[in-house]
Amino acid sequence: MNFLYRLVFAILASAAIAHSSYADDDDDDDDEDEVNPYGFYRRVPDNVEVSAHFNNGPKVKFGNVGDVPVPGTFLATSTSAGAIGRTYMNGSVGLDTPRANELDANLGNQTSSKGLTYPIYSSDGSGGLVSLNLSYTKGQTREYAVTNSDQVQTTGSQTTVAFNNYSADTQGESVSGRRTVAGGLGLDLKHQFTKMNSRVSLSLVGGLTFNSIYSSRSASNLSSALRTSTDVYKAIDETGVLQATGAGNTNNTPPVPIGSIAATGGFDSTILPIYGATNQNGTSIETTMPLVTTPTTLPDTVQANGATVSGNWKIRGAFYTLRVGPQVSAKITPTLSLSAGAGIAGAYAGTTYSSIEQFYAPEVTAAVVYDDSSVTAKLLAGYYANVDATWEVNERSGLFAGVSVEGYGSYSQTLGNQTAKVDLGNTLGLHGGISIKF
Repeated sequence: MNFLYRLVFAILASAAIAHSSYADDDDDDDDEDEVNPYGFYRRVPDNVEVSAHFNNGPKVKFGNVGDVPVPGTFLATSTSAGAIGRTYMNGSVGLDTPRANELDANLGNQTSSKGLTYPIYSSDGSGGLVSLNLSYTKGQTREYAVTNSDQVQTTGSQTTVAFNNYSADTQGESVSGRRTVAGGLGLDLKHQFTKMNSRVSLSLVGGLTFNSIYSSRSASNLSSALRTSTDVYKAIDETGVLQATGAGNTNNTPPVPIGSIAATGGFDSTILPIYGATNQNGTSIETTMPLVTTPTTLPDTVQANGATVSGNWKIRGAFYTLRVGPQVSAKITPTLSLSAGAGIAGAYAGTTYSSIEQFYAPEVTAAVVYDDSSVTAKLLAGYYANVDATWEVNERSGLFAGVSVEGYGSYSQTLGNQTAKVDLGNTLGLHGGISIKF
């Protein structure tokens, strides 16, 4: 960047010397047909320039990465919501309703006695008793699924079933985005103030530019804290009393030990009702162990470095600039000139920050995935400076190319707990295009 400033200064100094050496002694400045000292094209005061821009892109730093919240499908509903269905990463608890064979066929009223059993008789015409099933009772549910045997715990006389959700908390990890070449377009209008046939000219330039913004980074093996959120449901035996697995019930048979079922291939509500016992008459007895529908939420536990997160972070968008400033041009040959300019600029930047992260949690076979994005827009103030070389193709058009430096400061964008710092300061670039006089 210092080299560019020195080059600008050198061109300005050369322009001043050239102007003093080759100033036109003719005082008739009103003659629009006067040609320049080299006998070539008549200079006209206004130019429009269309250009393509390429620069080294912004610096981007992604902060607080490795933060994976509980996916929306598993977000636990507050226990204050009461009896509702809830889904967890290691099971689910549904909101129970009376089964079809517990309802009056005409009116739809429950015919079974709450807290007891109801009989199911054979449909073959014999009228024989097939089974005794657990009745629907408000505040309890027979519809739930567990994944692992250790979800079922017995302490004293109380059996509980625990359901977990897992998330990863950032430990302040950060990664730098890769800088990539950014492209764009520019449109400038230049008005020349000095007399039209002078060797050195002073102009005012105003213009608009469009530039892309893109940076991304992938990483794996990021260390994050593992957060476990647990809801505990109390189990109920067929008498309606909160008891441990194995406690007696109205049929003198224990409820099914859910843990042992889970350990031999899983347990879910699709296999309910469970007939785990028969009485002396050979009648099957449902031994499904119902749960209280409203859980107790335990304090979260956090294990440092308990989760390994991989992810991809990306910033993409564009910024639009409006700039204005003086420009000094000096003729080097009849068709070649050098110019240098600098000025103030304002930028409107709009970017999308997207993050995809995942980790594997205990009890969960599939990865826990976080995929989200946020959009932001910022207004920034800055500066620009450029040095150009122009070749006049004919009286009305020319080709130019140059180097530039621009600076617009930085801004931050958030996505949940994650951050992205976009630094648009001191970007170096190349540009080139066509100049048309009018």
